[in-house]
Amino acid sequence: PARMIAARIAARSRAVAGVRRAAVEQIFAHESRSVAVNSSSTLRFTGSTHHDHNENSRNKRDQWKWAYIGLGTTLGYAGVGAAFWTLEKDSLSAHAKAQQAAKLMPAKEIHGKWKQVEEVGRDNALQQMSLNWVFRQAATLLTNLDVAVDDETVRIVTQGGYVISITEKYGYDGGEYVCSRRDNRSGKHIGRIVESTPTKVVLKITWDDPYGGEMYETFELLGDGRLKQTNKIKVNQDGTTGKAGEWYTYYSIFVRQ
Repeated sequence: PARMIAARIAARSRAVAGVRRAAVEQIFAHESRSVAVNSSSTLRFTGSTHHDHNENSRNKRDQWKWAYIGLGTTLGYAGVGAAFWTLEKDSLSAHAKAQQAAKLMPAKEIHGKWKQVEEVGRDNALQQMSLNWVFRQAATLLTNLDVAVDDETVRIVTQGGYVISITEKYGYDGGEYVCSRRDNRSGKHIGRIVESTPTKVVLKITWDDPYGGEMYETFELLGDGRLKQTNKIKVNQDGTTGKAGEWYTYYSIFVRQ
């Protein structure tokens, strides 16, 4: 914003003026003059000098004056340049987020209610997450999806009859959103939309220990009108091997209700 730019440039100019004043005082110290710098950055010489006011001293004085003006101009340009460099640096992350958000198109084609008709590989993923048999059996009940898409957010409700319901919402601004962990453990997970088209949305989700990990989750409308949910997951420690986890992919297929 223009007001913020003006404020930062003014602050930088004040800092440059301080450096400039200190430099001039150092230059004129051996001349036994007091140097005063007014608001328009001009010089005013006061006090006495042990040099005669002859032509040589005037020439020398003029040389110091022009040296000061040159120094002040250089520092002034440097200060303004530094101010704009700082503003540009500060705006890089905001610009990157704006560029990412501009590429995220609402996945309105996946909007609606869906029922699972096929699932492959989920139980093995849950074992890698060190989830017990009871929880894994409960997860098999999560067969319904309610996907609500508007111009700003996508809301995904995963349901298992009237017993289990998981609700998550993510924005198309590229920002991070905090949700409860799906494994019902302590802590939260952080998710954001990393890709979105009219027929597909991709989430990146991370969660910390206990049993931390990360996942890319894709909801994509297939050519035959079905919805495919693909989960690519990697846990910090594989519950089946006790070693560092590796990327593992499982998926589910849904039809419209």
